[in-house]
Amino acid sequence: MASCPENAAKVRIVEVRVWPFNLQAEKLETLEVQVVRALQNAHGLEELCWTRTGSLSDRVIMELFPHLKALKKLEITGDSRSWDPALLISSLRRPPRHLRCCATEDPPRSGTYVLEKMDDGDEGGSAEEDHRSNGQEREARAIERLSLLLPDHKLAYALPALCKRLGGQLKGISILSNVRLPR
Repeated sequence: MASCPENAAKVRIVEVRVWPFNLQAEKLETLEVQVVRALQNAHGLEELCWTRTGSLSDRVIMELFPHLKALKKLEITGDSRSWDPALLISSLRRPPRHLRCCATEDPPRSGTYVLEKMDDGDEGGSAEEDHRSNGQEREARAIERLSLLLPDHKLAYALPALCKRLGGQLKGISILSNVRLPR
């Protein structure tokens, strides 16, 4: 999918349930970059299931979520040792179409990212076009279903902010938990 964007654009559902942790660090990082690029090419991705503990990272969240404009269902592991729930919450608010989130280095190693303007030839439109389609685009890109598997305390306490960020489009939330959730 990373090397065939035309095929990736047709993908609607992706599940990441296994991750080869026995690889060397450099190969794991290369794999992460390839998976993120593949999913960035999946413009029609509606469902993402990423439940392999330890495989989701802050780099993946920052590089991936701004590109998932058609995402309706998100299922993630609740073990947030390898990623920050606050970063997930902030990344669910996607930047306007004429901006994109980019790592400051390739492959992204430092975790430093910037928003930069797209060139006229990129997929973004003018600010006027963004303003006209803003309501429709937001509605079309809203996550409707959220599933969390065994959220840890850090993620459990971030749930109210996460639900608030997802707003009125959230139609369902599933939480499989052994943690006492805040009210």
